[in-house]
Amino acid sequence: MSNVRSFPGGRQKHESNRVARILRPGYVCDIIRDPHTDPPIFHWVVQDCETNEITGLGQAYSLGEAEQHASAFLFDLRQRRAI
Repeated sequence: MSNVRSFPGGRQKHESNRVARILRPGYVCDIIRDPHTDPPIFHWVVQDCETNEITGLGQAYSLGEAEQHASAFLFDLRQRRAI
């Protein structure tokens, strides 16, 4: 089962460029399409759910690549926390 959620469009301006959200225990990752670039750039931002601290971020040239990088970061983060 996938934890990636798609957002076809948001009601508020700041949410209108969010295209996906990845949920993991204790963390949330939003993937946002930059409306000012052509070709598009997708930014991914990982936050701790308890503190709202940004624990990771990055950029990719496709949604799939952004999801891949964000998921790998979340996996590594979870592995580090388990040690």
